Amino acid sequence: MTRHIVCALDGFDGANRALLVAGPLAHDLGVPLTLLHVLPAASDQFAGPPDALHPELELDRARALFDAARARLKAPAGVYTRVEFGSPVDELIRVGAEDATELLVLGARGRGGLASAVLGSVSRAVADRARCPVLVVPPAAEPLETRGHSVVCGVERPMEDHHVLEVAANLAERLDLPLHVVTADPTPMPVVAGPTSVPPVSTLDSTSARREQLLQDLAGAGVHAQLHLSYGAPDRALEQVASDERARMLVVGSRGRSVFRRLLIGSVSGRLTAVAECPVLVVSRPIREASAA
Repeated sequence: MTRHIVCALDGFDGANRALLVAGPLAHDLGVPLTLLHVLPAASDQFAGPPDALHPELELDRARALFDAARARLKAPAGVYTRVEFGSPVDELIRVGAEDATELLVLGARGRGGLASAVLGSVSRAVADRARCPVLVVPPAAEPLETRGHSVVCGVERPMEDHHVLEVAANLAERLDLPLHVVTADPTPMPVVAGPTSVPPVSTLDSTSARREQLLQDLAGAGVHAQLHLSYGAPDRALEQVASDERARMLVVGSRGRSVFRRLLIGSVSGRLTAVAECPVLVVSRPIREASAA
């Protein structure tokens, strides 16, 4: 079965940004791209504007949307179109559950920053519930031509977040990009006050031991990556590494109790406040693990 990337289109700027990310990504991965537009179900049309009572007009608009999207793609070959009827969230989740869907690409309508991108009503619901990875394109994501030098993955415990690492490592290998794994301790590193503030020896020893353990965990998971271990707010750690390494995408998990998951869902005060410069791939936990958690 040939897997494909599905890009949601709705005619808004967020979808246009998603298209400009999904097209090159599908091309570089060597997989087809499917453009998806969701129309209201017949039972919902009576609550909409008057022209919603004419589904043929909606289909004509969808065709025009697809034509405009194809015109914006540099490599329109291998591009397919699909129209579904119903709730955008429900239909995106349903399409994402199909075996042929490798990942969904969504544009965010937030005012900026990774938090806005993932916390948008549709983006958040789909990213948190979809069975496949969901690539959210923030409003301030830079053009792909200025990025694309690495894949950055945020995890708390490599052995527990192996499903996230597997997706990140697979994409990095297929895109021929280095993988950078970021793990952050939300507790600020203690320092010894003095003319030059430095961490105490015990902290340095603990950090060294933790780094060695994390490297062993990565090796045990079969992942070859550069490890970034930091203290303090995980959002800043991710943002900094993604900026330094000119990341093509950030990869994080959607379920679980890790600091990175809480960061995305927005239940920590240290939520990202800076503008996200690259798309964010949210990876759900495998169904069996999610039901056992």
